[in-house]
Amino acid sequence: MIWPTDRFHRPPSPSSGSATEALANSAHRLSSAAHVMVSSGSKSQSSPAADPGSPLPGSLGPRRSGASPLRWAMEFNPEMLQVQDRYKLLIGSITPRPIALVSTVSPEGQINLAPFSFFTGVGSDPMTVLFCPANNEHGQDKDTLRNCRKPPAGGTGEFVINLACEGYIRKVAAAAEPLAYGENEFDFVGLNMAPSTAVEPPRVAESPVCFECRTIKVLSTGDKAFGGNIVLGKVLHVFVQDDLIDDKRRIDQEKLGTIGRMGGYRYCRTSDQFEITPGKAALEGE
Repeated sequence: MIWPTDRFHRPPSPSSGSATEALANSAHRLSSAAHVMVSSGSKSQSSPAADPGSPLPGSLGPRRSGASPLRWAMEFNPEMLQVQDRYKLLIGSITPRPIALVSTVSPEGQINLAPFSFFTGVGSDPMTVLFCPANNEHGQDKDTLRNCRKPPAGGTGEFVINLACEGYIRKVAAAAEPLAYGENEFDFVGLNMAPSTAVEPPRVAESPVCFECRTIKVLSTGDKAFGGNIVLGKVLHVFVQDDLIDDKRRIDQEKLGTIGRMGGYRYCRTSDQFEITPGKAALEGE
């Protein structure tokens, strides 16, 4: 049975000292920001010992044949969590995340470079991308966001999306250092600038693919500390390293060598790949 989400309810115990009662007693001590859901059959059953091949505790997916009917999971109301705990849930679950190494320039001509792992493509007609810079601890724009805003809002309205690849991933991570406004992260981390074709901000010379963009819109989800922002950009020009692309405009995934972001300080490689045909055909390989 699934217990209400507004507060924890101790599930009825079929017998004193049972595994279900022990689980409920332990869970009852948790913060009111979360609760435990217990699903059991007509008889109390003990949770099986964990092993690398067993489903992780907290899985609420369809129960496989032979699996224990005793399940538990945490549920949260984000409004009752601290901001840093909400962030942990996001970055620990939305994985792997592609990393945009974004280069911008201020109206005064000062160069900025910073990595963002809330980043994706949006559409191909027009060709659009987005990335999500957060506010600083005072609820103010960070350098990249300030520069990406359109000129009437105090920015230049242009940016370049550079890729994060294994050969220089430590320099990508180092670009997150909170330097003073106007200090050049290219110089700080040791990456090289190359002139862009359609926008003023330089691209990263080491990046095998770069998207030169003009800001379409900036959407803010709030002006609080660490509030989110979405920068939507139209791609004006694409740079691709010659040996990465074939005559059908396909990027060589093996050579690209992009790195993804996981939870905490963890990263992942994209070298372990496999193919699945989408749709019904995907089920034929099970």
